[in-house]
Amino acid sequence: MHPIPLGTHRFAFFTATTADHVWEFLTCAGETPKYFHGLAVSSSWRVGDPVQICRPRSGPECGDVLTGRVICVRPRSRLSFYFHSGTNDPPTYLTWEMRSSTGGTVVQLQVDHVEHVEELADAEDTWLPVLAALQALLPLEGPARPSGR
Repeated sequence: MHPIPLGTHRFAFFTATTADHVWEFLTCAGETPKYFHGLAVSSSWRVGDPVQICRPRSGPECGDVLTGRVICVRPRSRLSFYFHSGTNDPPTYLTWEMRSSTGGTVVQLQVDHVEHVEELADAEDTWLPVLAALQALLPLEGPARPSGR
């Protein structure tokens, strides 16, 4: 039996805001298109519940749908889910972790690919813009909240 290849990449950034604010932006479908390559990521964010990732359109329909499931939810600490484009497509697992630190929060993203080992440069090209855009959206401090919540 051959082991299934697993490509894992980890990325991180520091923000001067709180883990509460980071959590709000990660779980608010109205905010995710601003940093997640224009895609809305929506779920009830309860373990086992579905995750839908789509390109928002005007009207009730969603285009380019990816689906998955929530794996782990620890508010303001850890959010983990997987998604794929179809039952024959290997899943991509995302785990966001937040840790309070002096003066703010360390945010980490771990990306795991099953049956597909992504080259580091390709992973960086995909995920570093997500982290940079999220970091730019986060309030520097105070009670600011994302719109739509």
